[in-house]
Amino acid sequence: MNDAVRLSIDPAAAVDLSFPIDPHHFRWRHERELVDRLRDGAPFETSRFAMSAHAFTHADAPSHVAAGAHALHEVPVSTWVGTASVLDLSDIAPGAPIGADQLARAARRAPELVPGDIVLLRTDWDRRRDIATPDYWHDAPWVDRSGAEWLAGGGPRAVGFDFPQDEPIRRTLAGEPGTPPEFVTHDVLLRSGIGLIEYLHGLDRLPARVLLVAAPIALVGSDGGPTRALAFPLTAPPHGHGTTTERQP
Repeated sequence: MNDAVRLSIDPAAAVDLSFPIDPHHFRWRHERELVDRLRDGAPFETSRFAMSAHAFTHADAPSHVAAGAHALHEVPVSTWVGTASVLDLSDIAPGAPIGADQLARAARRAPELVPGDIVLLRTDWDRRRDIATPDYWHDAPWVDRSGAEWLAGGGPRAVGFDFPQDEPIRRTLAGEPGTPPEFVTHDVLLRSGIGLIEYLHGLDRLPARVLLVAAPIALVGSDGGPTRALAFPLTAPPHGHGTTTERQP
């Protein structure tokens, strides 16, 4: 049975966890064209753009790894919106694997993880390397299979990362793609229907418990898409009043 949790949310306290979409990024280039111009007499200024569905801050749909699985527009919006716990892994060394033991230790320092909630993994990698450089990928920590299985065992609806979370991503950047099972968070979590929210930043500004709103745009048939991820610190509602949400089982 779902139990209603009354949450007090201050909209002014929203923390933006999304990277700006930079058209000059060395890896994630995209096309942008101004097709209608006010200066030319058009009634509106109108742009068109194209880029990878897996660039900058974005969400992955199960169809990214499994043929016939849900595409982005078929994933319930509740996958990306709800209460979230932040696991502090900021002491992880560059290039180190994040396994079940490290995650369990971080969980013991955090509020109780509730099945059906969202889990955010904080390494502060965005402060340690610049996402505009290859070192952001080359030097990053990564989740190993034991870590992915530990996360899946907790039953989250989604997991968010502030670092490139699979070890082969660094090899892909060098033109040496890994095999699908090596991308363990995709292989374990996404195949289990657990959403992935990738390339977050600013998790160091969050308390241990937040309301996360990270729904991607509803691209029909897409395997992923950009999202504007926002986090709202949770506070005790004054005199029993506040915003009511449902905690998922």
